[in-house]
Amino acid sequence: MMTMIIKKSNKSLQNSLNNTQLELEEYTTITNSTYTQARLKLNYTAFEEFAVMSSDMFYEDGEYKTYKGFRILAIDGSITTLRNTDDVKKEFNKLSFNFRNNFIYIIAR
Repeated sequence: MMTMIIKKSNKSLQNSLNNTQLELEEYTTITNSTYTQARLKLNYTAFEEFAVMSSDMFYEDGEYKTYKGFRILAIDGSITTLRNTDDVKKEFNKLSFNFRNNFIYIIAR
């Protein structure tokens, strides 16, 4: 169940189920309905436990570089538009576009 949720495939649900079962070498048929019903029964604490277990496994070796005291896990260069408030303007850069009107977007990387 967690493998399917974590993978978040763009394929159809049934194709994702079939591929996951082949990867895990489980040769039983799981229908879309069965998967959906099982997912609805999944408690949110499963994700909390998974996060703790993942974090523990990730940091158990103790040998990793940091940047300003933080371990960098990924950098992808994504940009997101933030709310146009004074607090946000102080913290992040402004990006202006001059088309017909003067639009100011607050962005964060």
